[in-house]
Amino acid sequence: MHIGPTGDPAPPPHPPAVRRPGRDERLAEVVEAAVALFGEHGYDQVSMDEVAGIVGVSKPVVYDLVGSKDQLFRLAMTRQAAELATRVTQAAAAAAPDDRLRAAVEAFFAFVADHRAVWRRLMAQGAGPATAEIVAARRRQAEIVAELFGADIVEVAGIPDPAHAVATMANGALEALANWWLDHEGVTMTAVVDLSIALLTPGIAALAPPGGH
Repeated sequence: MHIGPTGDPAPPPHPPAVRRPGRDERLAEVVEAAVALFGEHGYDQVSMDEVAGIVGVSKPVVYDLVGSKDQLFRLAMTRQAAELATRVTQAAAAAAPDDRLRAAVEAFFAFVADHRAVWRRLMAQGAGPATAEIVAARRRQAEIVAELFGADIVEVAGIPDPAHAVATMANGALEALANWWLDHEGVTMTAVVDLSIALLTPGIAALAPPGGH
């Protein structure tokens, strides 16, 4: 027992204040839990009670943060799309100009490898209420790819934005290959990256302006 200066027992010291997560931090925790649950079980099989249980809050708190299960799914989708965009952009920016396309493709497949279940559920087929977010994510991804080789694409008759058109086509091919890859676990990431580059490089070169790369 601690004795005060007067000889009387001193009150116990106050315990240190416990810092509670702010609203933004709590929202991030909820979205992170949702990404894992939706990725593992799919939209229909996930309840808000499960999300709340993982985060350690009540279900009303989750609803207060996100509004609805549909909105939570959209937030989860948006978060994954943002991570993919960031990884591809950073990988391309860090590479030498001639290596940017390969670096971007490697980053894309590395994301798929790191988030296999999530990719299947949230990104590949677009199942669930987040159709608009999925379309926006794919459009943003195409814009990123277009930026990688925009200067290397000549004008194409009848195509107002050939770089973006080619990027959209390339994106679709990469998504389809990623889905195929997930069904063939013995295939290495290096193999699918090499295949992607072998497919994309000649087409981009064929559309390059005279004297271009």
